[in-house]
Amino acid sequence: MKTVVCKGCGASFLWPRRKKWCDSCAEKAKREYESVITKWSHLTPEQKLAHSRAKDAKTKERMKADPVFAEKERARAAARNARRYERLKAELAAARAAGLVPMPKRRKVDGLLFECLKCHKMLPRGQFPSHGKNRRRTWCKQCYAPEKAAHAHNRHKRSEGRGTFTANRVRQLLREQQGKCANCYASFEVTGYHVDHIVSLARGGRNDDGNIQLLCPRCNLRKGSK
Repeated sequence: MKTVVCKGCGASFLWPRRKKWCDSCAEKAKREYESVITKWSHLTPEQKLAHSRAKDAKTKERMKADPVFAEKERARAAARNARRYERLKAELAAARAAGLVPMPKRRKVDGLLFECLKCHKMLPRGQFPSHGKNRRRTWCKQCYAPEKAAHAHNRHKRSEGRGTFTANRVRQLLREQQGKCANCYASFEVTGYHVDHIVSLARGGRNDDGNIQLLCPRCNLRKGSK
């Protein structure tokens, strides 16, 4: 038996106990928790959403003001996402081993992760290229990059352009542009990306590594052959 100081009131009590709180502080904390739960259960979905957004806004403001808190918050979020990913991955593996999960065109787990049909990795929705309105391809961006490069290369052949670019250059541009559109800085995780020729092939531009950039679909379609 050893003496432990209560984290609530600072009083001393003998170990062991289930929590590092004295009886009065533990009872007070329990009542406060129950009151919060009761109040939360009576809120409407709109009120809950507003409360969550206000809490997120306060957290972001504190992260901007306090770098130490920001680092801890990022670490907590990364650990939380990693645990969630591993749990979903284990559940999917168990269901697949038991034969309970069929093989759809692209597997969706709990609305969070999808399976690439080429590399079979479980990834968020933003890691899949867009394919028309509200549609995503079944291959992730990493696997689809060579296909996208080959498609652009074939198009350049039809337009009798000169030069060629590779899938490695596309991956390099993704890193250099930090996953954002070169024109409007939109995130590719939300919009997807198109491989664009800076000087269009219709105007005599080359189809090589020095004449390509990554744009979001909206900017690329607005640019056209300019």
